[in-house]
Amino acid sequence: AWEGFDVDMVPFGRDVDTEDLEDADMVIVLPVHDYPSRDGDVDLYDEAFTEPEIDVLEDYARGGGFLVLTNSAHRLKYYNYVFEANEDWSDLNPLADRFNIQFHSNVLPGAEATVSTTHPLVTGVDAIAMAPDNGVTMTHSGGRVLARVDDETAVLLRDVGAGQVLVLSDLGMLGNNGDAPENLRFWRNLAVYAR
Repeated sequence: AWEGFDVDMVPFGRDVDTEDLEDADMVIVLPVHDYPSRDGDVDLYDEAFTEPEIDVLEDYARGGGFLVLTNSAHRLKYYNYVFEANEDWSDLNPLADRFNIQFHSNVLPGAEATVSTTHPLVTGVDAIAMAPDNGVTMTHSGGRVLARVDDETAVLLRDVGAGQVLVLSDLGMLGNNGDAPENLRFWRNLAVYAR
């Protein structure tokens, strides 16, 4: 809002289509996560991106859009508090594969990614706070690594066609439990960059 954005959300249960993304400066793709029933039945339904949705998101990015992919090893609640494991972390791979990115089952340790280069997205940022032990490891061919946890990529920026994809290994980078004011600078940079 500080950068003049109007924020819209595609309601759960409705497929993303081209009209939803028309004239969007930035599109943030949240992790897939099934919420089990009260008795813990995770087979009640299985949420995933459909092939037409993946096509729309890929076309948006390659056509000049700025797409942000986020993942999460756990369900997060109350800002960045970690709850049960997210068995659906791999359901983002059909979309990520379109950009030569693959998420893996290993989890990034700790609660911080260290900035490893200079770029407008990380100007004035030394580290990006994460939800503890929640980042999903990734491999990729190409792109610019903006932040790491140890030797693992935590934040990746990749040119795709006329657009770009920013990959965040942890949805927690966009959240804050009150202990991570340093992320505010990253969020402001993200808004300015997308604009």
